[in-house]
Amino acid sequence: MARWQSETLALKPDLLGIPIGIDDLGCVTAADFEREYDGLLADTAKALSVRCQKAFDAACERAPADYWIWDGIHPARPGRQVLAAE
Repeated sequence: MARWQSETLALKPDLLGIPIGIDDLGCVTAADFEREYDGLLADTAKALSVRCQKAFDAACERAPADYWIWDGIHPARPGRQVLAAE
């Protein structure tokens, strides 16, 4: 987490994608991955303005979530348009 702080959060990016998979953490259990990833997301949300989440929350009031994010993770074309507007 120290590296995440110094190499990411300290830069205060305007837009941040977190393309991470269980293999990025080495040999861990799914439960360990979930705990680490939840912690990373919580720390990130505290440190940075989470504009995109608010934009997706508003979009989900207009259409179901799977219209915007086809697999629960990756944005579909309309979801990418939401990101671009931010």
